[in-house]
Amino acid sequence: MRIAAHIFAMMTFVMLVFGIMFKVQHWPGAQIMMVFGYMLTIPTGIFILIHKLIENKKKSSDSPKEGKEGKEGVSNESILDA
Repeated sequence: MRIAAHIFAMMTFVMLVFGIMFKVQHWPGAQIMMVFGYMLTIPTGIFILIHKLIENKKKSSDSPKEGKEGKEGVSNESILDA
């Protein structure tokens, strides 16, 4: 899943960079590339956020439970436990 997130993010980045480059050079197709690049940023952000939340949930479920507070007295509650 991590590789898919990186590929999705790189596609978004490439579309935006090429759109900006085409816009600066006044070449045709710049507007459509920038629109698709911007449209890909929201799903990319959501995809990476979900991936990180799932990864954090797996890490917290793998670690031993010590109650709500860890060894240092800091709360171990994650976003998904609420």
